[in-house]
Amino acid sequence: MLTVLLPAVAGALLTWLFATQLAERGARRLQATALRSAKRQYDREAQSLIDGRAAQESGPMPPPDAWRAARVDLVNQLEEIAASHRGWTEPGTVQKLLEGQELADAIDDVRHDGPPETAAAARAMVRALLARVEKVAVAVERPRRERAAMRPEAGPGVVMRPAAGPGVAP
Repeated sequence: MLTVLLPAVAGALLTWLFATQLAERGARRLQATALRSAKRQYDREAQSLIDGRAAQESGPMPPPDAWRAARVDLVNQLEEIAASHRGWTEPGTVQKLLEGQELADAIDDVRHDGPPETAAAARAMVRALLARVEKVAVAVERPRRERAAMRPEAGPGVVMRPAAGPGVAP
């Protein structure tokens, strides 16, 4: 009886293990896809707003409502990733940059009668930010390989405390 039961239990455990891994991989891919979708929408709205402000000759500036909505969606996606990967700091950092005043001011400074460098600088800030978002999306898909990129690294002169454990004083 043991020769029949043991292989059946081992097969069930292997099936469960592989099914769990497939489900986790699928969930990570969905999360990365949602983040990339929000990133593309943000990019479209930001570029549209910058182009509209740079080309505007008279009248009121284009409203930033769609850009703000895309920003909220992207921030929400980053919050979800930060919640599911507690040790990662990069999603929170990117989120703060998105919500920060520096990027908003760079886009607000774009005017049709202003220097063209202003629009170029705003576009460069958006591109740099979206490159960091893509880095987060890649890490979501491959959390074991990209884990170090999402956590703060110890710089020169930084002393890391050892983890508290048996025989180690906190």
